[in-house]
Amino acid sequence: MKRFTLMALIALTPAALMAQFKLTPASHGFTQNEANPMVLTKYMDPGKSGRNVTWDFRDLEVGNHFEGNIGEAIRSQSYTAFPEANTVLEEFGNMFVFRASDNQLEQIGFMSKDGRTKIQYSKPFVKMRYPFTYKSTFGGELEGDYLYNDRPIAHHVGTYTVTADARGTLLLPANRELNNVMRVKEVKRYDQTSNGSTTAIETVTYRWYVAHHRFPVLVLINSTVTANGGKHTSTSTMAAYNSQVISLPNPAPEAAPPADALPVEAISHLTLFPNPTQDRMSIQFMLAADAADAQVAIYSLDGRLMKLVHSGHLPAGQAQFEFSAKASGLSAGIYIVRLSANGAELGQKFVKE
Repeated sequence: MKRFTLMALIALTPAALMAQFKLTPASHGFTQNEANPMVLTKYMDPGKSGRNVTWDFRDLEVGNHFEGNIGEAIRSQSYTAFPEANTVLEEFGNMFVFRASDNQLEQIGFMSKDGRTKIQYSKPFVKMRYPFTYKSTFGGELEGDYLYNDRPIAHHVGTYTVTADARGTLLLPANRELNNVMRVKEVKRYDQTSNGSTTAIETVTYRWYVAHHRFPVLVLINSTVTANGGKHTSTSTMAAYNSQVISLPNPAPEAAPPADALPVEAISHLTLFPNPTQDRMSIQFMLAADAADAQVAIYSLDGRLMKLVHSGHLPAGQAQFEFSAKASGLSAGIYIVRLSANGAELGQKFVKE
């Protein structure tokens, strides 16, 4: 099997990440018992759509830190109200209730922290359909009831569209630059009827994704409420970003993989989560063909082998390995997961906190 130098690996890795990536359940779907640390900030203009966009959000004002947590619905207090759910996202104590499958993620309900306020969708809102890549789009109808103390107080009916409308480079505070970023635009429009009056609501959400991180790295939400037949309009916003996700360095111009190496597509969809990690991390990837002598290894940035996770045969298809940074003696810092199979190699950085 061919062995690349560390410089060749670093050159290959950004090239792999610059290829168009897809959102899949394995790479970006909700995974139970996983946390998503974020930082609240002030809303900014989301910028333009299209290819090769550079979004400059370096001036985002840093606010309070918070964490979203993914859990099993059956272990949540929302399960009694939503027994058909299998996944719950909890933020600030509020629970967003989902039914997740290999094809899509659909929101079927919501429950407030105190359990008094609920939304029950008779026509669920589909948050994501898989696989999803740049220029992918879908839409549909949504319908549901607002309840307070289990008593219906309002009904809403509307539509939604979800589109991957842009690709480019994302600049975040602390001079962080993320490359090969895909933006997903979500638009929900619905009429809410209560006590004989109707209020029109439009919520536009932008989410920026990178290939090597499961959750959005930046979220901007703008909601416009129009009441009294258009006589009264109000707007509210919310924004948050991930302050920990890093990008790989730009490849050195003189470093290139050997000409006879197989294309990187022989190994694809490398996903590390959580990243950053304090200890345990899942390594997932796809092999295009059986590999008689595949390797999964952890390297330091200076090229030292820190841990050989796997060496030997791997069948074609999805592979997954669990890795413990603590058990491997890794101190806090940046490391590289390197895959090699059938003459091709692929690498990705991760942070040990």
